[in-house]
Amino acid sequence: MGREIVYCEGCGTNLREPDFEKGGARLLENKPYCAPCRPAEPPPPPPHRSETTRTRKASTPRIPLPPPASPKVSVLAGLGLLAIALLAVVLACGRPTPEKIAVSTPKENREPATAVLPDPERDRAAHEGRLREIDEVIKADPLFERSAEVFRRIDAGRRSAGPHVADFDRIRAAYEKSFEDAAKRLAEFARTEAARLASQAKLDDAVRKCDEYLESYGPTAAAASIRRLREELDRRRAR
Repeated sequence: MGREIVYCEGCGTNLREPDFEKGGARLLENKPYCAPCRPAEPPPPPPHRSETTRTRKASTPRIPLPPPASPKVSVLAGLGLLAIALLAVVLACGRPTPEKIAVSTPKENREPATAVLPDPERDRAAHEGRLREIDEVIKADPLFERSAEVFRRIDAGRRSAGPHVADFDRIRAAYEKSFEDAAKRLAEFARTEAARLASQAKLDDAVRKCDEYLESYGPTAAAASIRRLREELDRRRAR
């Protein structure tokens, strides 16, 4: 039996069975509507939360987990941590504790250095030892070949003689007199020998004899005559 005639809820148009079959009419909430009056269908209800969650889980790519560490790697890692811990202990033990740290004493609080007290006996012994050494050199050098050394020792002794400096002054005066006397005696011999060599036309040998004398007795007053003789020999050689 066909659908009975119904009327559109919107415009009141007659709606028959063929209208519904051809899509020209439609029931909405058990109410007939023609195509122009048919209201928009409500949007479909949202999917169930569990389904959305499953869809989201299905669409999320899985991140691969790292493979478990092998026993060998775990042992090496443990040894490394143990070595670091031991190093930290050694460093901590090596640091000086506050008790071990040396505290520098301010200069004003330090004890003054012990002053060396003068010892007259010791100083006198050292003074006499220096005088004795000079005397030994003088006696071992009758030709005054070590005159420069003797004068050097006398000057050094005077600088440290203190109240006994006069002793070195006396030695120097006596030595200079002996030195001048020997220079006068040897000057006559050197002059005679140089003249003899010059008369034989051995001017180079004569000059050498003068130089030997001046090397040892040049500072003395007697050396002036030998110096003049040498200058004369140089003029003769230059002719």
